[in-house]
Amino acid sequence: MKRFRRWVFNGLAVLSLLLCIPSAILWRFGHLNELRYESGKNWWISITANGVEYVHEVLSPPNLFSISGWSVYAPGGSLATTHLGFAFISTTIPIFDIQARQAQITAVDVPWYAIMIGASVWPSFWLIEFRRRQRDRQHHRKDLCVRCGYDLRATPDRCPECGTIPSKKNIISN
Repeated sequence: MKRFRRWVFNGLAVLSLLLCIPSAILWRFGHLNELRYESGKNWWISITANGVEYVHEVLSPPNLFSISGWSVYAPGGSLATTHLGFAFISTTIPIFDIQARQAQITAVDVPWYAIMIGASVWPSFWLIEFRRRQRDRQHHRKDLCVRCGYDLRATPDRCPECGTIPSKKNIISN
């Protein structure tokens, strides 16, 4: 079970890192163009200079023609006012075309820094755990206490510094 948990933990760290690196690249070069994926139904996701924007739009009466797939647009502004880069708006907008239509728009913006911070949590935990294991292996190889690093060659049964009793499977004799 412990091995399975470690495998899941490592997998989540890799996936999170795979999200963190592209978000850093898109944060840096997002001002050049706006990439948009349109579902062909009534929502789209835009990758902008500020972050990622999800928009859900309901037209009444509905649009008969819809576009789906990736599109590239000139960089534009957000639909909503932002607070620390986050934004949420839900409003009705009149559309002036042949039909007198209205659009119910709901939009959520998430800034790049929030995506990067969220995506870097698992790799940070993985790095801390990796460093702790590496230190423990070095201490075991050199007959040092796992907790405080005291030399246990003279007293292999108990650490005189902190009182830790090393387990028998951790003692490696040279």
